Amino acid sequence: MGCLAEVVGEEMIPITLDKVRHLRFTPNAIADAEEVMGKNLIAIVTEGGVRATRALLWAGLKWEDRSLTLEKVGVLMEKWMETTPYGELELKLVEALRADGWFKESARQQQEDKEAAGE
Repeated sequence: MGCLAEVVGEEMIPITLDKVRHLRFTPNAIADAEEVMGKNLIAIVTEGGVRATRALLWAGLKWEDRSLTLEKVGVLMEKWMETTPYGELELKLVEALRADGWFKESARQQQEDKEAAGE
């Protein structure tokens, strides 16, 4: 069996909750989040909220741990918030969604990032 990075590619995003886990947003994961929320991905991200965050976190983690439920993920969110602001969790989800190709940075943002890096 290959290493985890070979299985999921180089774009997996680690997140430390109860242990180090890895966010991965495949089409099936997005469809699961949409099903739970009764909305499409754009609406979920735009409207936000704790339910949306929990649904996305669950969908992005369950590929690695099929025993996760929405309730268990809610408990993991509680543990996260003991040491890290809630907003950082949302940012981590956006990072993973971008890494898996669901959202692309605008050309302007890419240019600003290059300028900030001195390129």
